[in-house]
Amino acid sequence: MNGSEISIPTIVGLKKRAKLKRKRMGLSGANITHSASLEATAFDYGFKDWNTLSGTVQKRLVGCPVAEGEAVSGTYKGQRFSGTVHRIAVKKFAFKDRYHLTINLDEAIDVVTFDSFSAFRKRLQCSVDETGVTAELLSSGEPLLRLDL
Repeated sequence: MNGSEISIPTIVGLKKRAKLKRKRMGLSGANITHSASLEATAFDYGFKDWNTLSGTVQKRLVGCPVAEGEAVSGTYKGQRFSGTVHRIAVKKFAFKDRYHLTINLDEAIDVVTFDSFSAFRKRLQCSVDETGVTAELLSSGEPLLRLDL
């Protein structure tokens, strides 16, 4: 892999983490404000404050071809699928951003092409570029996953 890899959830995911952090700290007797939990979450990801973190995440997601909760379809290992984007994280590489997606499938797909064996998946995880295509290729030269955009 070229460059450093940083995985940061979306703003929605970060706010959920901050809310959980606040709840956990409250259970241990350390009551903090929502604002303080956002600042602590930013610090967890190596940022100086919440505004810097949220600005960075929003800027990085500008090129993302899909949004959390969006219905998507495409091909994975040559198999057609449809589903919903469950989570997006940004993978920062030296030359290009990639968007790490978790997709919950509407119906499980068989991802094995061997006749005597099957392996069904209900969830896919992949990293795509702004065109919705993975860098990983099948032996045929086709992308491992391609979203219909």
